[in-house]
Amino acid sequence: MTQARHRYCILGLGNIGVLVSYFLRHKSPIAISRRGKGRKEKIVLRGEGGEIWSGEMLVYDIGAPVRCDFALLALKAYDIPWGISLLSGRAENVLILSNGLGLIEEASKALGRGRALASSITYGLTSCGDFCAELRGIGEIIIGGPGEEMTYEKALEISGDIERGGGRARAVERIEPYIWLKGIVNSAINPITAILNKPNGVLLENRNAMEIARMVALEGKSVAERKGVELFEEPFEAIIRVAERTRDNLSSMLQDVMNRRRTEIDFINGYIASEGMRLGIDARVNSTLYHLIKAVESYYLDKNFLKK
Repeated sequence: MTQARHRYCILGLGNIGVLVSYFLRHKSPIAISRRGKGRKEKIVLRGEGGEIWSGEMLVYDIGAPVRCDFALLALKAYDIPWGISLLSGRAENVLILSNGLGLIEEASKALGRGRALASSITYGLTSCGDFCAELRGIGEIIIGGPGEEMTYEKALEISGDIERGGGRARAVERIEPYIWLKGIVNSAINPITAILNKPNGVLLENRNAMEIARMVALEGKSVAERKGVELFEEPFEAIIRVAERTRDNLSSMLQDVMNRRRTEIDFINGYIASEGMRLGIDARVNSTLYHLIKAVESYYLDKNFLKK
């Protein structure tokens, strides 16, 4: 069977997948989804004032014989290894659009030099149904690789296409400082809001929550520095800035808990804690938050736990 070739394939049509589909609409991207049936599906992006865009996109089943120059992985962090394996031999390059630490390192090992890119996304989004996302806050998509010239050139190309579609994007030579800063911000905001069942502004309103965030930031900064990552902003200052800007937003982890879904805690606090242990750094606050979220998850994910 002849394989159709596309410039952009988007794997996953959750919130980020819908947003990127909108920005790249002029490039006629196709999507690959577990819910795909090889037909056109309506994709909708909404805002506070109503519908921003709706359009039809060809959505293939995951087994469809398609090939693409750039596969954009808009999956949960724990599905990234599966996504890379699925697209092996079908995608020339992969751009990870997921939250989470350690993902680009794994992708680079699996795909080889110059083929893996990652991103840091600060747009605020929430789901409004299948293939539907609601834009809650304007942010930026920062794209880059591990410092290789060839990945920087590809990052420039993708960010340029996103900007031409109305998005805010830029390319950087090294993505790790951006991923780590966002990872540390998420390591404070996400689990604290998920445990307290409150919007992001709770960090500004509750002095105990703020103190936990401060300790988490110190641990994350220590681990990043030991790994040789030079952060361009103090993590605790970034946490406060993001909490102020997204005061009324529900974090993605809180949304996962509310909807009884698996969270990305393993790739945020869990990763910081395990890397801290490997590097000889005490990251016990991150470890504690990790285990607290895993305990919350067990109530709705662990079938054996539910039978007790």
